[in-house]
Amino acid sequence: MDRTGSVDTEWLHLLERIGQQSNKLATFINQLLDVSRIDAGKLMLDCQTADIGSIA
Repeated sequence: MDRTGSVDTEWLHLLERIGQQSNKLATFINQLLDVSRIDAGKLMLDCQTADIGSIA
């Protein structure tokens, strides 16, 4: 921040990176919690075959 209280471009870039990394961390934590639920038997997977061509 400069003396006028405005945020310069470097700070904006850093804040944007913090936001991006926070989102990645939240996604990782949610995936880890899903694995824990599966391991504990609280979340069941419904495994089915799928045609890869129809998904894309």
